[in-house]
Amino acid sequence: MTNMLPKSESLIIAQADEIIMNIDEFPFGSLLSFRPLIDYWRQEATQPQEMLPVPLDLLEEHFVQTPELAEPILDLKILETHRESLELLLRPFFPTFSKNPEIKAVSKPFSVDFFYTSQPFQRLIGEQTSLFPEGTSPTARRQALFWRMLYAYKYILNTLYQLPLTVDQPQIIALPHPQTGLDRYYKINGYGPFMRLEHKGRLPKLAPDTLDHLVDNFHNLDLWMQHLPPRKFTFTGLHFYNMVDVTVEEATARLERLTLNQRGGITEGSFEQLQRELSILFRLPDIRLGLATLQGDNQLNWTTTNKGWNSLLIRSAKDFNLEDIQRSPYGRAIREGKYLLIEDLARDSSGSRIEKALLKMGVSNWILSPLYYQERLVGILEITSPNIGDIDHLSSHKLKRVLPFFARVAHENRERFENRVQRAIKENYTAIHPAVEWRFREAAIQSLDHRQSNRPAEPGSILFEGVYPLYGAADIRGSSELRNASIRDDLIAHMQEAGRILQLTRDSLPLVSHRELAYTLERKIRRIEEGMGPGEESEAMEFLREEVNPLFRHLHASYPELQPLFQSFMERTETGTELLHQKRAAYESSLQRINETISNALLRDQQELQRIFPHYFEKYQTDGVEYNIYIGPSLVKDRPFSPIYLRNLRLYQLIAACEIARKIADLQPELEVPLSITQLILVHSAPVNIRFRIEEKQFDVDGAYNVRYEIMKKRIDKAVIKGTDERITQPKRIAVIYTSEKERTEYARYFEYLLAHEYIEPSIEYFDLEELQGVQGLKAARLAVALGE
Repeated sequence: MTNMLPKSESLIIAQADEIIMNIDEFPFGSLLSFRPLIDYWRQEATQPQEMLPVPLDLLEEHFVQTPELAEPILDLKILETHRESLELLLRPFFPTFSKNPEIKAVSKPFSVDFFYTSQPFQRLIGEQTSLFPEGTSPTARRQALFWRMLYAYKYILNTLYQLPLTVDQPQIIALPHPQTGLDRYYKINGYGPFMRLEHKGRLPKLAPDTLDHLVDNFHNLDLWMQHLPPRKFTFTGLHFYNMVDVTVEEATARLERLTLNQRGGITEGSFEQLQRELSILFRLPDIRLGLATLQGDNQLNWTTTNKGWNSLLIRSAKDFNLEDIQRSPYGRAIREGKYLLIEDLARDSSGSRIEKALLKMGVSNWILSPLYYQERLVGILEITSPNIGDIDHLSSHKLKRVLPFFARVAHENRERFENRVQRAIKENYTAIHPAVEWRFREAAIQSLDHRQSNRPAEPGSILFEGVYPLYGAADIRGSSELRNASIRDDLIAHMQEAGRILQLTRDSLPLVSHRELAYTLERKIRRIEEGMGPGEESEAMEFLREEVNPLFRHLHASYPELQPLFQSFMERTETGTELLHQKRAAYESSLQRINETISNALLRDQQELQRIFPHYFEKYQTDGVEYNIYIGPSLVKDRPFSPIYLRNLRLYQLIAACEIARKIADLQPELEVPLSITQLILVHSAPVNIRFRIEEKQFDVDGAYNVRYEIMKKRIDKAVIKGTDERITQPKRIAVIYTSEKERTEYARYFEYLLAHEYIEPSIEYFDLEELQGVQGLKAARLAVALGE
């Protein structure tokens, strides 16, 4: 029978957890017989010029003396009495003198109990006669049985069905090395050149689609046994096994699989597995693995007590600091980005505190290798040994095989840790500005540590002392009046539309209640046009939502002939559930365009300004945009502060205000509702302290002395010129508010620069301002922006 199917070229790859097999023993008939081998030697003797390893007459003499070897052998003890004949038959397949003696054995078909082995094989398994003696794990036995059955079915399909099925996944077994005790991995190649297959009764027929189905479900041996019952097949003859040491390849593959499975984070168990496979790869039982992950700020996390990355030294570190790291081989490996090997730490130590600590831990041999993920340094792999010279430069080729796997783990560790830190920051604080993120990270990590050790995990206090504030605001002039006007116009339009529809439905539905409703609508329109009083806006909205709109929805649904009258109303009010909002939508659209323009202008240069010197920046968007900037030495780690950075920001603030005024002027023709803005800048030369308020999720000035600054920010938008009712803030103008002559002198220099570069007009005005509640002594300069009109 011949079945040539596309699936015959398929590769079968099995995974242990996919096996479906409800048996514990090899179910096929399997008989040991030397008949196929004897026939082979006789056939070879007939070939011209064929030189047999043993003269045929000597073999024939043994065959005559031991005829039972040609019959199926049920008791293996008979082989002991015919050892000489056994040697003559099998020795040619086990060459004694070879540069690479094979790890080889013979058994009955598909058995793992051997009666003849090579010396390397015997040294490997010792006194055993089986690859799976007593004490072997059930999982290993089950996998071995699966492979034997799969190869048996492959033999059946190849021999009886002429289907050249390919099984591309070899069987790998682990055997402990006699000296080191570490597992070594061997690939088992089984073959049966002297094996025959017999079947009882009629050969089961297999349709092409059935064969396809079996190949697709190679892991389901219960299915195979239904279509090809094992009781119908018997294998007779000899089975040869050849084992190849694939420890390096298999340990590497297992390390890759283990690292791929660390999505949930490295556990104690998985770390031990990684260390064991690394020991197997290097064939060194005493080495220890460490994995140090860099934080998002590219520093080793030396402060947290929750060390999930398993760095050898970091796990036991108590009092090391950043300077200790930088002076140690860790710091050097990070800086240089190359692996470092110390074959004898006692001899080659630079004397750093970290190296002294490692010597106390019993480390003599040490290698550090930076880990790169997508060309980004994410961590360090460390391997140590108590034995001098265990790890040398020749080991580096094995290390290169696995570095990408550990780099991926370090990257995922880093991402998980950063996510936890960010969650802690957001839970305890808020989304914070990158310039001060380092301080929030420290507080968040401390909180995580406390939580891990079951201590109170209250969020830490965030305080920055002695910082210089800058404040600015761009407000929509008359925003409240414009919003109220748009709401009023929409309410009137809604009621007028409702009255028009009621008039059109009068003939079809002559209801007195309709006339009463139309009267009420007219009365409300007149009152709103005369000017809405307190509460009238909400009262009108409630009237439309609770009485008019429900009625119109009912009429639209109940009277199909009236639906054309309601069509426009229903579309404009979301099927009669909302109020008309055309004018308000136009106002809000214009407001949004202006706010986006202001925000984009403020944010445009932030990246460059932060590069010059990091500072805190935040903005708030309402009817316009307000923003705070804080700059000072306490906001930044390990970087000196100079007043030049403050002056740079103050000048930038003025330039940005001028550019915002120009952009808003250019935007006016595109707005549905013309809106103008006013701008002010508050100058405050004295440094303040700012504290992050957990409840409000924002920074505020801290301390009674600094409260005056916050009061000024809240009230200066209402400031008027002394002796007048004129607001200091005006469209197309920038109001700069200050309190001291020193501040006026400094800003006069900036105004001169702005004038020279045509940001402002020459008409600079200076005013004293009326006192505000709690604020006295305010002065202002008012600049007219050069708009180029």
